[in-house]
Amino acid sequence: MKQTPSNSPLYRLPNLVAAAARIGKPEWRPMLDYVARLHERSILSPRMPFVRPWEEIGPGYQNSPAFGHWDIVHAILDEMRDEPFHARTQIENDLDLQLPNGFLAGAIWMNGERAQWSSTQSHPPVWSVAVDDYVAQTGDRGLIALAFPAAERQIAWFDAERKADGEGYYYSDILTHEWESGVDEGIRFLDVQQGPKACVDATAHVALLCRSAATWAVEMRRDPSPYLARLDELTSFARERLFDEETGFFHDIWAVGVP
Repeated sequence: MKQTPSNSPLYRLPNLVAAAARIGKPEWRPMLDYVARLHERSILSPRMPFVRPWEEIGPGYQNSPAFGHWDIVHAILDEMRDEPFHARTQIENDLDLQLPNGFLAGAIWMNGERAQWSSTQSHPPVWSVAVDDYVAQTGDRGLIALAFPAAERQIAWFDAERKADGEGYYYSDILTHEWESGVDEGIRFLDVQQGPKACVDATAHVALLCRSAATWAVEMRRDPSPYLARLDELTSFARERLFDEETGFFHDIWAVGVP
């Protein structure tokens, strides 16, 4: 059955609403209150594949209700300080969707009798930032036991499915224009020959995941050296091949040195 959020939310985020009433400039507060209450309106009751309340992308989204992509990570970061338990719940929801081969689906569409998602389009692995922020803020290290094996599997998936020619990683945007990267209608892919070429964002995101995995490995009494070595390799590659001296910025590999 389709779930449609109403103006009367099923779940409350009282600390987030209270924070919106006191932070920032007074003229910001109506907007902040709207955002906090939008988060509340976006939380729906458990239904497969979720065993917990889940926060959708937003009731105004064209495919509402839907969960995932990096939208949920940004929502988690927005709520983390004031509603850490809810933030953890959404991290768990996201990682529960991971397949044994490490694939983590992008958006999950929940507007029918059964949830639907793409079996080929993943999303940026920036959830590790949310985990690290949660642990730093709360001191609750139990989430690492879930996060570390998920990181191991996802790194392996990127190695198997998104390894660029030579070095680095790519998002399938360059092959399919279905916006796995989260940058819809990305102009950087216009007039570019298709192929598994190193994307600056995909390469950096996997490096970030390797950095978190190395830290979590120590926590789990595992050897961090494979993740540290891979982080060093990707860092060196980015500095040598993805940095443009003239612009002073990192770019996709095909844009480096292009006037």
